[in-house]
Amino acid sequence: MPCLELCAALKKEDMTAEYEEMLQCIREHADFMLQTGLAYPPSEVNFEQSIVAPACDLLLQVYELTHEKRYL
Repeated sequence: MPCLELCAALKKEDMTAEYEEMLQCIREHADFMLQTGLAYPPSEVNFEQSIVAPACDLLLQVYELTHEKRYL
């Protein structure tokens, strides 16, 4: 998900309400990932790089947006 680019575009266009709503949705998704942690379904372990890498990328993007260390 291109969270950084999307949020930057919303800010650039001065779409503050939409930016705040998008950031909240992104944070909720990241919070769910934090709660889930490493509890991936056993059937997905064979494909973990295709699951873990996007999760890590999203958490890093949310950290860059919020600077909250819990996402790092």
